[in-house]
Amino acid sequence: MTANGKFQRGKTVRLKEQAIAALLTNPSMRDAARESGVGYSTLIRWSNEPQFAAELQAARNQLLDGAIQRLKASAFNAVGTLIEVAGNPGSSDMARVSSSKALIELALRVCAIEQLAQKIEDLERKSANENNGGVEGITQTLTETSNECWQ
Repeated sequence: MTANGKFQRGKTVRLKEQAIAALLTNPSMRDAARESGVGYSTLIRWSNEPQFAAELQAARNQLLDGAIQRLKASAFNAVGTLIEVAGNPGSSDMARVSSSKALIELALRVCAIEQLAQKIEDLERKSANENNGGVEGITQTLTETSNECWQ
């Protein structure tokens, strides 16, 4: 360690990075501490530090974003498979019915989500313009949205 402590800070930064990586992949803090080479009590103390907690949350968000992107990418192929099975006379009746049902359910969910998103935009715009909305108006709008998908 140098006189100004730079080596120690660099080592601490590396240990914290290792601890964050271990926290992302281990089921418990004790396991993460063991894997990262950091003491359990040190890991607890670091977890209570706002900067460490923010870095850990950012790493978790990045991991989740990656998983979501993978799901989105695979959804296109999955829908194609459902369409193919539903329209294939060579598929079993059970497979065709199951695929058709899944497609209908997905279409209804997408419809509901799109309508809710539009209603939320409308409510936000209305609230910004009038600044006097109310729970009753919001509830009525959301009820109308859910009913529209079934018409």
